[in-house]
Amino acid sequence: GWDVIPLKYTAKCNNQVLSEQTDGDTQIYYIDIGSVSSDGNILDVQNLSFKEAPSRARRIVSENDTIISTVRTYLKAIAFIPKSYDNFIVSTGFAVLTLQKKYNPRYFYYALRVDWFISLIESYSVGISYPAINSEKLISLPTIAPPLQEQNRIASFLDAKCSAIDATIQK
Repeated sequence: GWDVIPLKYTAKCNNQVLSEQTDGDTQIYYIDIGSVSSDGNILDVQNLSFKEAPSRARRIVSENDTIISTVRTYLKAIAFIPKSYDNFIVSTGFAVLTLQKKYNPRYFYYALRVDWFISLIESYSVGISYPAINSEKLISLPTIAPPLQEQNRIASFLDAKCSAIDATIQK
C-alpha cells in the first residue's frame, strides 16, 4: 500500500514569496542556509529590517513547512518549521515545501533526510564547487508515501526516538 510518487503530488513548493515592494522598515526573521545544521536544527535566526536583509531573503515559511537547501545538498541543511512566526523568511537557496493536508509533514521531513533521497538530489545537481538543483527538478523526484496512518506512526516513532537521543546529548 505504499506509493512511490513525485514529491510535487504531496507538496507545494515555494508557495509564498516576500514582495520586493515590502516596506523597508518591516522586521523579518531570516534563516540562511548556513544557519541550518546537518541534524536539522536551526542554529541562528537573524532579526533584520527588510532593507538590511540580503536580496535572497524572500521565501516565506509557515508552520509545518520543511525547508531543504537546493545547494550543496550533501550537507543536509533540511529543517522542519514546527510553529508559525510572523515574517519568518528563508533564503532563496531553500525550497520551501508545504504539504497537502492528507500527508503528515513530520513524516515527509524525515523522508527527505534519508541518504537515498539526498543521493538522488545530488545526482541531479549541477555544478562542481557549488552543486545545486532547481526547485522544479527537486519536486519532480520520487518519494515514498505510505498510507497516512502509517505516516503518523512512523513520524511519532521517530519523534520519540529523536527526543530521547536529544535528551541524552543534553545530559
